[in-house]
Amino acid sequence: MRNIISLLLLQAAFSSIFLPSAHGANTIIQPTCKKTPFYDLCVSVLQTDSRSATADVQGLAVVAADKLAGKSTATLKQITSLAKKDPRYKACLESYNIVVKYDMQEILQAVSGDPKFAEQGASDVATEADTCGKSIQSFKSVVADSNKFVHDFSLVVVAIVRLLL
Repeated sequence: MRNIISLLLLQAAFSSIFLPSAHGANTIIQPTCKKTPFYDLCVSVLQTDSRSATADVQGLAVVAADKLAGKSTATLKQITSLAKKDPRYKACLESYNIVVKYDMQEILQAVSGDPKFAEQGASDVATEADTCGKSIQSFKSVVADSNKFVHDFSLVVVAIVRLLL
């Protein structure tokens, strides 16, 4: 019995060292995400995109920016619909219009060019999401989770982009 347990432990150790993960063999996702404020969020989002499997840090920054843009746009659509019926979403609507029309455009262009502008844009997204979050904290909002994702993931983007500077 002891030999079987030893053999299973040895097999598990061997597999984790020498076999690629199910999401591709990219070994920089985890070390990169460890340098961000939200490790689990970073890993889970980056691993959902097939481009991450072969990306370098700049490639991960591009993937992260794309994911942030998608979630920001979806959140803006949700807020736009809610704001038509509820004036309490006015601050969120203003914030997300800025995020999608200006900040995300800056990030997407700069992440492959001059990363300092991508860093600033992602930091601005966090600020705008924070503004939205403060405006809806007094009532139970259906966009709270989406807004928190945008806020937290924008800080992940900031951290990844800083690695390029």
